Amino acid sequence: MTNLLNVTEIDEILVKSGVWQKNGHFQLTSGRHSDQYLQCAMLSQYPAYFEPIARHLAELFNDLQFDLVLSPALGGIVLGYEVARALGVRALFTERENGIMCLKRSQTFAPGSRIL
Repeated sequence: MTNLLNVTEIDEILVKSGVWQKNGHFQLTSGRHSDQYLQCAMLSQYPAYFEPIARHLAELFNDLQFDLVLSPALGGIVLGYEVARALGVRALFTERENGIMCLKRSQTFAPGSRIL
């Protein structure tokens, strides 16, 4: 794996890609309010920014030796895939069914799998 990005590099990527919305009023899904928001879906528009962020996240978890990465559809699929690719493991995703996130499309994993 590669070296981690520094805080300044991460900040620059998040601002340039429009992910980090610093000035505004946002109501979060928890119902709480914030003057800042991370719109992660914006990052997937920019592969040149997305890939180093995914590598950075993978590096943070590399020593934990996960068997697979599990991410939520729709917005988390690409990030989960890229992190899994950097870790050299499988990538699965969940989908909402009747308000509950679950595995579909014949995706499975073995009992005892270490899942990120």
